[in-house]
Amino acid sequence: MLSLLTVVVGAAVHVYAAQFNIYHRVVQSTSSPAPFAQRGTLNLVGSNANLESVSTLSEDLARFTQNLKSEDVGGALYQVALQRPEDSSQTEWAVSSVKLCHLSSSTTQTFHFYLSDEDKPYAVNYFLSPVDHSGSCPRQVSKPGTERVSQLNTTILLRRPSSPPSPELKTPPPLTPEGQVVQPIPEKSWLQKYWFYIAIFFFALTAEQYLLTVLTGPPDEEGKQGGGDGGSRRHA
Repeated sequence: MLSLLTVVVGAAVHVYAAQFNIYHRVVQSTSSPAPFAQRGTLNLVGSNANLESVSTLSEDLARFTQNLKSEDVGGALYQVALQRPEDSSQTEWAVSSVKLCHLSSSTTQTFHFYLSDEDKPYAVNYFLSPVDHSGSCPRQVSKPGTERVSQLNTTILLRRPSSPPSPELKTPPPLTPEGQVVQPIPEKSWLQKYWFYIAIFFFALTAEQYLLTVLTGPPDEEGKQGGGDGGSRRHA
C-alpha cells in the first residue's frame, strides 16, 4: 500500500520541464542570410515559461547591423528561430520574422510558442509593439541601437492545441427495403382537408330550406292578379 501511494504521489507532482534554444539574426535584402546566433534559452516548467537571454545579445545585434546602411534598414528583417530537439540543421528551425525598422520604435516584444500534446514547443510567432496598423516603417528609419533588444519588455504566451467543436450531424432519412429514400406524403390542399365539412354545411342548409317549405306550404299567391267583377268603369 505504501509503495502504491508513493507512485501515485510521484505521478501527481511530476511536471514537464525542458529547455529550448532560441536564436536570432538580421536578414538583408541585398546579401545572403547570415548564420543565426543564440539569443537565449526558453525554460518551460509546466504552464510557466521564461526566456533567459545570452550575455552577448547586444554584441550580436551590433555585428548583424555593422555593414547595414540606413537606406537598407526598411528592407531588412529581424528573425527569431526556435530549435527543436529533432531538428538536424538550421533550415528545419521554426522561424518568425519582423521588420528590422520596428525595433527602433517598439517598446514590447511578444513570443507566442505553440505547444504539442506533449507540451513541447513546435512553432514560434514573434511580435513587436506598438507598430503602425499598415505595418510600414516609421518615416525616419535608422539602425536599432545595440542595447535595443535587451531593453524591450518581454511577454511569453503558450498556446496549446484545442479541438474544434464537433459538427452537428443530421439524422439520415428513412429507407425502404429496396434502399430508396422514403418519400414524404404530399400535403393535402385546403379543399381536400375540409370538403367533408363543406358538404355537411350545404346539406344542412338544403334540409332546412326543405323543411320550411313542407311546414309552411307554398307562398300565398292571392291578390297577385286583378279580379274580373269590378271590370273597368265607363266614363259618361
